[in-house]
Amino acid sequence: LSDATWLVPIGGLTAALFVTDNEFSRHLSNTPNTLLRYKHISEYGAYSMAGGAAGIYFLGLMTHNEHQRETGFLSGEGAIDALIAVEALKYATGRQRPYQDNANGQFWKGGTSFPSEHAAGAFAIAGILAHEYPSSLMKFLSYGAATVVSASRITAKQHFPSDVLVGAAIGYLSLIHI
Repeated sequence: LSDATWLVPIGGLTAALFVTDNEFSRHLSNTPNTLLRYKHISEYGAYSMAGGAAGIYFLGLMTHNEHQRETGFLSGEGAIDALIAVEALKYATGRQRPYQDNANGQFWKGGTSFPSEHAAGAFAIAGILAHEYPSSLMKFLSYGAATVVSASRITAKQHFPSDVLVGAAIGYLSLIHI
């Protein structure tokens, strides 16, 4: 029952996004260069976050800094945990991506849109970095990078807004057990 304080608002927002996803995505640019640019932003951002976490791990190994090593390890663990949950949901829900079937976003049609892996992984890594290095700057940079990765998945027409919200929530919540 205590989880209802955050589950109910996220559930309500997700439901509202399900209703508006199609129309929102239809109004985004279809210019191939624009779509490719945003796709590259999301991919390079996600790779940078994962590479940064791996770099922190290896730097900690080389310098015998246990905190850095553990931060890198936990970032990887959190991202993997989030991605396992996301993969299971992707294949269970089968939602089409926004560039398919005029952005109808139908479920159980063999798609892999819901939820967003990029958002889940980015927010899992951001959550660990913000927790292990709790400065305002680190929170701004890590969650800012995760937000850029997530938003660019929408503007690249790879995901609907609800896909990204649920992916980000899974990424963040995957850290509860860590």
